[in-house]
Amino acid sequence: MFLLVNRIANPVLRWLLRSPAHGLLSRRLLLLEVRGMRSGRWFTFPVQFGRDGDAFVVVPGYAAKKRWWRNLRVPSPVGYWHLGERGEGTGVVVTEADLKARSLAAYAAGRRRSSKSLDPAEAVVVRIEPRPRG
Repeated sequence: MFLLVNRIANPVLRWLLRSPAHGLLSRRLLLLEVRGMRSGRWFTFPVQFGRDGDAFVVVPGYAAKKRWWRNLRVPSPVGYWHLGERGEGTGVVVTEADLKARSLAAYAAGRRRSSKSLDPAEAVVVRIEPRPRG
């Protein structure tokens, strides 16, 4: 299943989220660019997000099977595409309990899945703080 998504769906979503046709996809999907700590290579993939003020909140599904978020255990530069525009910021895995709970609530807002179904003790939560444009 992951292979199918990575090889077929992700390239299509990458193209759409960068294009003027991003439309409704940009309401829930963000194109995230993360640098690998060992390789130094940039990886780009679509992720679902929520908003907490200016910050984007990402909760990787099946986090144990994914590696990208591990590059953000320390605050690190990231790039992203949102609403058809590229931005830069800092991404970090949230470990502080109160911020993690607030971030999970923000992520779950407006979704069918309530924040109660996201266990703060087990969920991986990534916050992306955008850099001011200017």
